[in-house]
Amino acid sequence: MGASAIMGSSLVRSCRAVIFRVSIGDWYYFEGKQQAMIAPAELEAVLVTHPDILDAAVTALVAKDEEVGEVPMAFVLKRQGSLLSEAAVIDYVAMQVAPYKEVRKLVFTHSIPRSAAGKILGWELRGLIFKI
Repeated sequence: MGASAIMGSSLVRSCRAVIFRVSIGDWYYFEGKQQAMIAPAELEAVLVTHPDILDAAVTALVAKDEEVGEVPMAFVLKRQGSLLSEAAVIDYVAMQVAPYKEVRKLVFTHSIPRSAAGKILGWELRGLIFKI
């Protein structure tokens, strides 16, 4: 069960549980899924470096695989006339990020929903997922 320990806080991680020691001799065990936190802004920054991508937004998609939980999903606005494919974008991101951060689903869109201040409206993106 590939566990690793971090000195200092004595945190031990396994694939299904977190075990940590509060003080010497006292161990606490919490069972449940561990999910890696992925910052959407990090993936968006990678996506917009592609020459055929004008804008991008990333949100979480609930995965059908219970072990994973959520996976990154990207909404991409591509340059007009571009022949960019979903597979090409996914491969482009995969070459630049860790495997657990790879975009698993991608949708080409005509616009990215933003507030007046330019902030991506994540709740609107999540609403679009159900329309796909």
